[in-house]
Amino acid sequence: MNEFVLVEYGDRKNGGGFIPYVDERWPAPPPAFVSAAENLVRGNVPPPPEKTVYDGHHHPMWSLRLVDVEGEPHWCFAVQGCGGAFGRSATCQFLFVSADFPPHLLWSRASACVRPDGLLAHPDVVGIAHMPRPPVSAHAVLVGLRGLFSGDSRIVLPGSAVDVAALIGALLAVLPLVVVARHVWSTYLVRRPVRDPRSIVTGRWPQELPGANPALQHWMERAPDRAYPPVRHPQADEVVDWLVGLAVNGNELPPSYVTQPDVEALSELVAVQQLDFDRTDVPRLLDAGDDRLTFGRGRALLAEWVADSPVQAITRLVRGLDEAHEHAVFDTVLDVHQRAAPGANLALFPPAASRVQDGT
Repeated sequence: MNEFVLVEYGDRKNGGGFIPYVDERWPAPPPAFVSAAENLVRGNVPPPPEKTVYDGHHHPMWSLRLVDVEGEPHWCFAVQGCGGAFGRSATCQFLFVSADFPPHLLWSRASACVRPDGLLAHPDVVGIAHMPRPPVSAHAVLVGLRGLFSGDSRIVLPGSAVDVAALIGALLAVLPLVVVARHVWSTYLVRRPVRDPRSIVTGRWPQELPGANPALQHWMERAPDRAYPPVRHPQADEVVDWLVGLAVNGNELPPSYVTQPDVEALSELVAVQQLDFDRTDVPRLLDAGDDRLTFGRGRALLAEWVADSPVQAITRLVRGLDEAHEHAVFDTVLDVHQRAAPGANLALFPPAASRVQDGT
């Protein structure tokens, strides 16, 4: 069982300065976690500038990184803010959990614990429940993945802070753990990081907020250096497209993919296991209940096959499929039917449905 530890810095009650803060309703966090939080505050998770008029609901300042807590790796989800519920002295909150907890689930579940005022609720109050990921655009996911596949030291994600928060959650779900740990993930930054050599994945400072750092803005507009070798796999572009489809559909990498050492190895595995089939293989893969037909490139090939062979597709629905494939085939049949020429009945609505009783 994973234990979540919340550490807070700030003084929301008295405005007495930026100091460790412990809610009297909860036990004090262990000293090792307080020390880890202090290192972050002194380093690359500082309080936002006081002149910032902060709105934690519309402009969430969140980040995720792997940190050391007395020699043990932990994921840390951080929330920063100033003004409003965060107080005049600002507040930084740090939610720690052991590194064996999936980082995309931490991002999703911790962000769901953020209250409407922007503060992170104590995990003992709300729990850390599973929440569906918000939708993301294929273009935005593509921007992030291309930067990762290029080995860029700084990847700037498009959209508002809310958009970037959703996008980070989607990217974390389709990357190996090692790749996630090699980066710091942030909706936007207070200042340029100098004490953490890891690559940055971040959004831009919201235009609506004062307090932007001109030097930071200039740094983010510069062309990034290369921190890692770019992916050289001949099917890298197809792999990226497959990962985009995975992320956009709210899916995540299978366990064996998550343990790959880098995106080059991930590309090789995806190419062999996910891209090495075509439309003629669809009937066989349907009969085998192959999950590759339910998302990404496999779903596109399924659509092509249904468009060419609607009777065969409906026959398989009548015979029975597992739930995931039944939904995929049924939805695709309806899509094909809606796009058909006027008067066509590709979905074989009655009385045409009698044609599939004997599989013909």
